[in-house]
Amino acid sequence: MYSRPNFGPSPTGRWAYGNTEGNVIQNNTIGAPYKSGGSAIYLAQVGSSAALNKNTISGNTVQDSTDLKHYLYVFEETTDLLAANILANNVFLGARPSQFYMSRESGHFKTQKNNGILKDN
Repeated sequence: MYSRPNFGPSPTGRWAYGNTEGNVIQNNTIGAPYKSGGSAIYLAQVGSSAALNKNTISGNTVQDSTDLKHYLYVFEETTDLLAANILANNVFLGARPSQFYMSRESGHFKTQKNNGILKDN
Protein backbone atom coordinates (compact mmCIF):
# COMPACT_ATOMS: atom_id res chain seq x y z
CA MET A 1 0.00 0.00 0.00
CA TYR A 2 1.36 3.39 -0.92
CA SER A 3 0.20 6.92 -0.39
CA ARG A 4 1.90 9.67 -2.33
CA PRO A 5 1.19 13.25 -3.41
CA ASN A 6 -1.69 13.64 -5.83
CA PHE A 7 -0.04 13.72 -9.24
CA GLY A 8 -2.92 11.75 -10.70
CA PRO A 9 -3.39 8.01 -11.12
CA SER A 10 -0.51 5.95 -12.40
CA PRO A 11 -0.98 4.30 -15.78
CA THR A 12 -0.68 0.88 -14.19
CA GLY A 13 -3.24 1.53 -11.45
CA ARG A 14 -0.88 0.08 -8.84
CA TRP A 15 -0.37 3.25 -6.79
CA ALA A 16 -2.84 4.94 -4.52
CA TYR A 17 -2.56 8.67 -4.84
CA GLY A 18 -3.61 11.44 -2.49
CA ASN A 19 -4.94 10.48 0.92
CA THR A 20 -5.71 6.79 1.26
CA GLU A 21 -7.55 5.07 4.11
CA GLY A 22 -9.70 2.09 4.93
CA ASN A 23 -7.77 -0.49 2.90
CA VAL A 24 -7.80 -4.08 4.16
CA ILE A 25 -5.14 -6.78 3.84
CA GLN A 26 -6.87 -9.73 5.47
CA ASN A 27 -6.81 -13.54 5.60
CA ASN A 28 -4.05 -14.05 3.04
CA THR A 29 -1.30 -16.64 2.88
CA ILE A 30 1.82 -14.87 1.67
CA GLY A 31 4.72 -16.92 0.35
CA ALA A 32 8.13 -16.18 -1.10
CA PRO A 33 8.57 -13.02 -3.16
CA TYR A 34 9.03 -13.14 -6.94
CA LYS A 35 12.61 -11.91 -6.49
CA SER A 36 14.80 -12.35 -3.43
CA GLY A 37 14.85 -9.37 -1.08
CA GLY A 38 11.19 -8.39 -1.13
CA SER A 39 8.75 -7.63 1.66
CA ALA A 40 5.64 -9.66 2.44
CA ILE A 41 3.58 -6.69 3.64
CA TYR A 42 4.67 -3.16 2.72
CA LEU A 43 3.11 0.18 3.67
CA ALA A 44 4.65 3.48 2.64
CA GLN A 45 3.53 7.06 3.19
CA VAL A 46 5.51 9.23 0.79
CA GLY A 47 5.50 13.02 0.60
CA SER A 48 4.58 15.83 2.97
CA SER A 49 0.81 15.87 2.48
CA ALA A 50 -0.59 12.46 1.46
CA ALA A 51 -1.80 10.33 4.37
CA LEU A 52 -2.15 6.56 4.71
CA ASN A 53 -4.44 6.00 7.71
CA LYS A 54 -7.03 3.65 9.22
CA ASN A 55 -5.97 0.57 7.28
CA THR A 56 -6.35 -2.99 8.58
CA ILE A 57 -3.79 -5.80 8.32
CA SER A 58 -5.31 -8.84 10.00
CA GLY A 59 -5.44 -12.63 9.89
CA ASN A 60 -2.59 -13.05 7.42
CA THR A 61 0.00 -15.82 7.46
CA VAL A 62 3.44 -15.05 6.08
CA GLN A 63 5.26 -18.27 5.30
CA ASP A 64 8.90 -18.81 6.19
CA SER A 65 11.12 -17.79 3.29
CA THR A 66 14.84 -17.10 3.08
CA ASP A 67 14.02 -14.80 0.14
CA LEU A 68 12.09 -12.33 2.32
CA LYS A 69 14.12 -9.35 3.45
CA HIS A 70 11.19 -8.08 5.52
CA TYR A 71 8.04 -9.77 6.72
CA LEU A 72 6.60 -6.32 7.46
CA TYR A 73 7.97 -2.98 6.24
CA VAL A 74 6.29 0.27 7.29
CA PHE A 75 7.74 3.60 6.14
CA GLU A 76 6.46 7.07 6.95
CA GLU A 77 8.15 10.09 5.35
CA THR A 78 6.09 12.66 7.28
CA THR A 79 5.28 12.07 10.97
CA ASP A 80 1.62 11.36 11.76
CA LEU A 81 0.59 10.79 8.14
CA LEU A 82 0.73 7.00 8.61
CA ALA A 83 -1.39 6.46 11.69
CA ALA A 84 -4.44 4.82 13.30
CA ASN A 85 -3.86 1.54 11.46
CA ILE A 86 -4.68 -1.92 12.84
CA LEU A 87 -2.18 -4.81 12.88
CA ALA A 88 -3.78 -7.86 14.51
CA ASN A 89 -3.78 -11.64 14.50
CA ASN A 90 -1.08 -12.14 11.88
CA VAL A 91 1.31 -15.09 11.82
CA PHE A 92 4.93 -14.57 10.73
CA LEU A 93 6.45 -18.06 10.37
CA GLY A 94 10.21 -18.23 10.94
CA ALA A 95 10.56 -14.44 11.29
CA ARG A 96 13.44 -12.76 13.13
CA PRO A 97 13.24 -9.28 14.71
CA SER A 98 15.58 -7.92 12.01
CA GLN A 99 12.95 -8.77 9.37
CA PHE A 100 10.55 -6.08 10.60
CA TYR A 101 10.96 -2.39 9.91
CA MET A 102 8.59 0.25 11.28
CA SER A 103 9.90 3.81 11.14
CA ARG A 104 7.97 4.73 14.34
CA GLU A 105 7.95 1.30 16.00
CA SER A 106 4.30 0.57 16.89
CA GLY A 107 3.36 4.28 16.55
CA HIS A 108 1.75 3.64 13.17
CA PHE A 109 -0.86 1.38 14.72
CA LYS A 110 -3.72 2.26 17.06
CA THR A 111 -4.01 -1.49 17.63
CA GLN A 112 -1.10 -3.92 17.44
CA LYS A 113 -1.88 -7.28 19.03
CA ASN A 114 -1.50 -11.02 18.57
CA ASN A 115 1.18 -10.82 15.91
CA GLY A 116 3.56 -13.41 17.33
CA ILE A 117 7.07 -11.96 17.41
CA LEU A 118 5.83 -8.33 17.59
CA LYS A 119 4.96 -6.80 20.94
CA ASP A 120 1.37 -5.73 21.60
CA ASN A 121 0.69 -2.05 22.14
